[in-house]
Amino acid sequence: MTTETTVKPGLQPEDLTKIKFLGDVQISPDASQVFYDVYHINRDKNIYQGEIWQLDLASQKSSRLTAGSRRDSLPRLSPDGTKLAFLSDRAENRKKQIFVLDLGATGEAQQITELQGGVNSLAWSGDSRYLAVLAETPDDTAKAAGWAKPETAEARRKREEAEQEEKRVGGNPVTFNRVKHRADGRRGLVPGDAHVQLWLVDTQDTGVAPKQITRGPFSVATPAFSADGKKLVFSSTRDQKLADFSCTSDLWLIDPFQETAEPRKLTASRGPANHPSFSPDGTKLAYLGHTNPKDGSFNELNRLWVLDLNEQGAAGEARCLTANFEKTVAQFLNSDLRGGSDVDPAWSADSKEVFFGATSDASYQIYRVPADGSAEPRALAGEKAHIYSFSYAAREGIFAFAKSTPLIPGDVFVQAINESNEASRQVTSLNQDWLKGYHLSEPEVVTARSLDDKVDVEGWLIKPPGFDAGSKYPLVLEIHGGPHTAYGYSFYFEFQMLAGQGQVVLYPNPRGSVGYDKYYQTAIHNDWGNHDYNDIMAVVDKVIEQGYIDTARLGVTGGSYGGYMTNWIIGHTDRFKAALTQRCVTNMVTMYTLSDISFGFVESEFEGDIWTNPLIWERSPIAHANKVKTPTLMLHSEADFRCPIEQAEEFYFALKRNGCEVELVRTPDEDHNLSRNGSPDHRIGRLRRIKEWFEKRL
Repeated sequence: MTTETTVKPGLQPEDLTKIKFLGDVQISPDASQVFYDVYHINRDKNIYQGEIWQLDLASQKSSRLTAGSRRDSLPRLSPDGTKLAFLSDRAENRKKQIFVLDLGATGEAQQITELQGGVNSLAWSGDSRYLAVLAETPDDTAKAAGWAKPETAEARRKREEAEQEEKRVGGNPVTFNRVKHRADGRRGLVPGDAHVQLWLVDTQDTGVAPKQITRGPFSVATPAFSADGKKLVFSSTRDQKLADFSCTSDLWLIDPFQETAEPRKLTASRGPANHPSFSPDGTKLAYLGHTNPKDGSFNELNRLWVLDLNEQGAAGEARCLTANFEKTVAQFLNSDLRGGSDVDPAWSADSKEVFFGATSDASYQIYRVPADGSAEPRALAGEKAHIYSFSYAAREGIFAFAKSTPLIPGDVFVQAINESNEASRQVTSLNQDWLKGYHLSEPEVVTARSLDDKVDVEGWLIKPPGFDAGSKYPLVLEIHGGPHTAYGYSFYFEFQMLAGQGQVVLYPNPRGSVGYDKYYQTAIHNDWGNHDYNDIMAVVDKVIEQGYIDTARLGVTGGSYGGYMTNWIIGHTDRFKAALTQRCVTNMVTMYTLSDISFGFVESEFEGDIWTNPLIWERSPIAHANKVKTPTLMLHSEADFRCPIEQAEEFYFALKRNGCEVELVRTPDEDHNLSRNGSPDHRIGRLRRIKEWFEKRL
């Protein structure tokens, strides 16, 4: 029996508006200040609104630095600690632009860019004057850059006349010349001559227009300056065939101040290479990646590498510092509060040690490893948690990071790196006051042995308020996406909400999940619907053995691959009374051609292609839809290019054709990440539908 005398209410969908979301965290070089962005939902305007905050670590007091009418994000402190750059969509065109705040003066931040496509990344030069930024190159800039063929006056006249004629009948057609012409998150198509390029912005002389550094029919990612500010390194695939038909990217080095400088390739096109970070002494470059060009880290363990540098560029082969490390050096932990991205490696002040993040045992943690590879990586002290942003003050040996736990949506923590291996300490409390009024359940670990007796399968239970082991409860099974991601020690709003209405929520990590070892991550290669399905059922059965689950009231849900597995489950068992499939995969054959990650994903998950491997169809839920009897609700976004809405339409038609009870909800103007960063109204509407469906059916 519960020891609480008064049972607190559970979370409701509208309570999402009360959360203060913690974004990015940056610590000053002297470790005296931490800068971070906090945002919230403005329900009246149906937008996210946020500010940049400054925390003084000595006094433990926070002060707000910005008060924009929209969302300020991604704070980046200049190396000399005098200026703070950040992104904001408060600009007139609602595109993210760069603003710079002088920390030694009064007044508002100054907008210093007006790039047509907006800005999505920024990095400071060592002298604290310049910013390297990424911005999509508009068509006219691309043509002016010289890689589009010159156009004669007569040809231009004919083209303009033809375009004007076509426009009169409903808009101009768009031409594409590359395979990857759709990108989830853009809510639209990617024109053939639109690419993300690298620009240099002078923060001291703001009258000087940004200078375009890279050119050509390719995109650029993850830029980083050397400590002396004389070199820029970035990730890019400058070969269109590699860009279209592989997951290869290389690191490129360029002098951003030399007018005629050409990038020098540092890596050998063996696989993805990204998130570079220069050592303080400028002699080494750490980066993330692996050596399988056919895999975008789905079935490969992403690793940490170090490349020695000389004045001309690379010297010698890159060294892998995590060759024996059976965890992936990438961010694959799930959350429904935010999207995830990899974090650049950080260096010790003496350039002898590298710090990096890895998904490990249902956590995303910080590890350290000698740069010469003389020892194996070891984790910093701390409980299991989800660290999704970190910054290191190398001279002081202090980390600041954003951390989420099963009971903390996200707060700032700091940790000293010393021989005593101290644990971190929490320095903000963004949501604790209002959350005290609600029932939050600490997840309980449940472990089941796999059907083939090869592995232990880990899962977690969240129990409802006033839980009584002598009573019977409905169970909702939640299945993560990926499949190569993981559930773990993070805050899950949806799970707490469902538990709050009286259901036991179970979320397992079957084989295919990331963070255990390479076998576990790759065990479902060319074998979806086998080990993963049986692992999930083993955990369900283990929970049912406890005696408090009503087996007549089982529900199942999941999104993306979790939607695939929801569809697969109801095509192979009638145990579940209700299913709710979200942004689902149902037909791997059409996924091969229509998804924005298209054939590359399918070919890394299965052997061969849709013409040579019949498993791609046989392991598609649509192939078994004629056996589905479970009442099903389908939620899908119309601008989802990761799992295009055709996936939902095919399964909906198949279930209708075979007489199964099914409903399809299409959400307009949203992409694959509706649950994490969709518009507030649509996001809350989704939670309501989930709550009401299981409340009604279970």
